[in-house]
Amino acid sequence: MGSTSSEDISQQSGAPSASYAGKLIQLLRHNISFNEPNLSQYTVEVMVRAARNGQINSVVIVKGSGQSAFDEAVVRGINRMGTLPRDVDGRIPELLLRDGLLITIPFNR
Repeated sequence: MGSTSSEDISQQSGAPSASYAGKLIQLLRHNISFNEPNLSQYTVEVMVRAARNGQINSVVIVKGSGQSAFDEAVVRGINRMGTLPRDVDGRIPELLLRDGLLITIPFNR
């Protein structure tokens, strides 16, 4: 019997690889336009669902940051992406297709 890596387990369960969420958040940060002179930290949780080709089907705010302008900027940024990146196996993680992926997006300066 061979060993089972975390990538093997994630592929079996349909979950993204361990590095996928970080990769996705980094891409999102490039698409989020938010100018706030206040140096506060905001965090928003969103549920993202996608089609098999990566096209974003829905973005729902699960827990707002308390700053509606930031929440709206995050949703616009995700929608601006249009499609999500593929995971290490070259596919969109099954979890994104089936249930959606809960992503916590922090903003701080």
